[in-house]
Amino acid sequence: MRIRNFRWKDQKIQVRFFITYLLLAILPLIILASSVYLTLQRDSERKAQEDFLVVTKQIDQSVEKYLRLIDRMTIIPFGETALYQILSKTPQNDAGSLTLQNEKELHNYFMGLQSLQEGIRAIYMMSKEDNVYGYSAGRAVYPVNKVKKEAWYQQVIEREGGLVNSGLRDESQFFSPVISDQVITFARYVTSVITGEKIGVFAIDVDPSVFTYTIEKVNKGNVVIMDQYQNILYSQQPPGSEKELMLAEGKAASDESVFFQWKKDGKRWIGVNHVSSYTGWSTTYYITSDELFSDLNRIFRFTIYVILALLLLSIVLAGVVSRSVAQPIKLLSRHMNLLRSGNFNISLPFQGKDEIGFLTHSFNSMVYELKNLLERISEEEKLKRKAETDALLAQMNPHFMYNTLSAIRMMAMMQNAQEISHALETFMQLMRYSTQSYKNKVKMKEEIQFVDNYVSLLEMRYMRPIPVKYNIAPEHEDYELLPFLIQPIMENAVFHGMNQGDSTFSIEIRTAYDEFSGQFQITIQDTGAGISPERLPTLLTRANPVLQGTQGLGTALINVNNRLKLEYGEAYGFSITSSMGEGTIVNLCFPGNKGGNDGI
Repeated sequence: MRIRNFRWKDQKIQVRFFITYLLLAILPLIILASSVYLTLQRDSERKAQEDFLVVTKQIDQSVEKYLRLIDRMTIIPFGETALYQILSKTPQNDAGSLTLQNEKELHNYFMGLQSLQEGIRAIYMMSKEDNVYGYSAGRAVYPVNKVKKEAWYQQVIEREGGLVNSGLRDESQFFSPVISDQVITFARYVTSVITGEKIGVFAIDVDPSVFTYTIEKVNKGNVVIMDQYQNILYSQQPPGSEKELMLAEGKAASDESVFFQWKKDGKRWIGVNHVSSYTGWSTTYYITSDELFSDLNRIFRFTIYVILALLLLSIVLAGVVSRSVAQPIKLLSRHMNLLRSGNFNISLPFQGKDEIGFLTHSFNSMVYELKNLLERISEEEKLKRKAETDALLAQMNPHFMYNTLSAIRMMAMMQNAQEISHALETFMQLMRYSTQSYKNKVKMKEEIQFVDNYVSLLEMRYMRPIPVKYNIAPEHEDYELLPFLIQPIMENAVFHGMNQGDSTFSIEIRTAYDEFSGQFQITIQDTGAGISPERLPTLLTRANPVLQGTQGLGTALINVNNRLKLEYGEAYGFSITSSMGEGTIVNLCFPGNKGGNDGI
């Protein structure tokens, strides 16, 4: 499968679960290991810089300690009167030099002075007449001044007694068997402490290799000491690119302790440079990042191996766990396909009490319920077909009666029996309304017309007028309602509320619409005998022993109330209020809806 066609939602649940498990198991480890490594790397680098600064300062202090001893050695000899006397004597030969005896005395003195401090290559005195007297083991001194034109010598003259260090230079005042003999010269201009007369320049040459023995070596990295002219005086490792490193970064000329980084050829160096305020020399401690983080990198590699081992273990566990989850789902999917094909005689084996087990139990319950439901539906379909057959037969009976009554009415008209003809006409209209009651809803004016025809038949039966007042607003005539809502109530009002000799009995039907609640209300009020308080609460009770044998009073009212609630909801229905000797008021309440058809 190509990557560009990979869609997560199209993958099997076992694949998705497998990948998710791996990501949840491995990603946190990778992120945690990387974060810890980077944090430790930053902390290690910061700690290393602090340690480097301490090391460079300690090395600088060791170097300064040695050089201050050399500094004091340039002063101590001239506190001795005998040395001043020798150097201050009038020359006794034409060359202006001292006698051999004086030279021997100076030679012996300088030889003894050299033995006081390690690393001294030569000690010599250059008089103002440019004569040179000194000592160096295994080498002879040139008797004349050969360094008077060098920069450091000129600095000594200019400073008039101040100490000057030459930095690294090539020795030229002594005969040397090697071509290049490098030393560091410390010198000062000497004057008589008695007369103030200038005597000459006293110099001490120091071997740069002395720092190899006076400086403690570091375990990692490299320490480089450079003079004020950026010449390397000391390097723990063999000289190579250190000078290039320092010069490229410009750190050797800095006036304070600084941290630096340098990258070249894929390598990264980290270091600290400290400049001595006493000598002007710089001490630099630097190390490659690979060497600095070698221990940390070993730990990180070990962590990577652990993560890889955990990855392999996670792959195995992910496969096992995903299979344990996917297999029951696959089994459920196969059973679902069987169920879809119409096989209801299936059941999944129980899978435990976890979510899969709950799903299995739910599936088995669903299959059982579906099977029972289909059996019930099949039985109901049989009953429905029987009911439809019975309904067709029942529809035939009213039509047959309607046709028969129509023939009788024609015979009454032919025999000039108008009252019988009118009664039959009214009854036929009632039958026509009944045969067309398959409609779910009728208009208010259609229901009122039906009620009016029914009242006409009642007047014929009781052979007296029954006053009915219709207080129906014109805009309410097209409102829809269920058929046969008003007629049962009218029937009960006449049968149970009207006394034969009561000439004041009347019925009023009125309507109202509440725009705020959207409810339509029909009120049927009579002036009959009323209902006793004992009977009134029981009128809408199905098991009503009080109403047994009262010609279906309770049944009709219950039927109307139930039809309203089934159609519109439990919030709707009707209410009854009554007073003995004053009459009864029935209020029908349901949502108002103005229909758009024309009725029957």
